[in-house]
Amino acid sequence: MTVGDFVGEGFELAAGATAVIRPGTSDHWIVHNIYIEDGKPCTVRRVSDSYDIPITIATGSLLAFSFHLDYDNYFELVNGATTTIYVSYDGVSVV
Repeated sequence: MTVGDFVGEGFELAAGATAVIRPGTSDHWIVHNIYIEDGKPCTVRRVSDSYDIPITIATGSLLAFSFHLDYDNYFELVNGATTTIYVSYDGVSVV
């Protein structure tokens, strides 16, 4: 992956399931948007080897933010709804 490459993916999350937004071992990403189905609770957690911080329980998209992620510091999205939800993200590679 080179600087400026688009990063993004979509997930279908069953109730209680977890999706991971995590660059490869030598990559760094700036994630600009996390799209979460409106009205459905989804916990966004910042995770590393030494901590797991719940950032928010979102019931809609997180837009116009800039999250710096690398292999050791990444996000997990946990579906808190009782049904399947759809989530995705987009951003760019910076290393």
